[in-house]
Amino acid sequence: MTDPAGEIRHLLNRYQEAMSSGDLTTLCDLHWQDHRFVHVEDGGLDSGWGTYEDRLKFRFERGTDDFHLTNVRIEVFHGKFGSAIATWESFVAGSSSRGGGTVSFVLSRMGSSWKIVADHHAPAGPDPGSAR
Repeated sequence: MTDPAGEIRHLLNRYQEAMSSGDLTTLCDLHWQDHRFVHVEDGGLDSGWGTYEDRLKFRFERGTDDFHLTNVRIEVFHGKFGSAIATWESFVAGSSSRGGGTVSFVLSRMGSSWKIVADHHAPAGPDPGSAR
């Protein structure tokens, strides 16, 4: 018997490692490379895998960061759809200005593996203590 949540946690671990090391090949492998892929970030919408792949290439040209995932939540929808939602908070070690926020993935089982079919990145808000 399979463990979908465990498989998705493994995917998220691979995602974290790939983001930290600038491993575009692994990131491509984790995503659905289709014109219907959707990425939402900073109020903008990237439709189609190629557009998002270009964004990743640009990000890695600027360097990589020690990227971390915390407060991971996974909800698997059992049945004929083979879909799931994963959300977490991300942060970059040693940085208060780059890369942090809340991330949501929509995942779908394709064959024997899970693929990210849509994602949304919401930047972290200001530190509540900084308003004092």
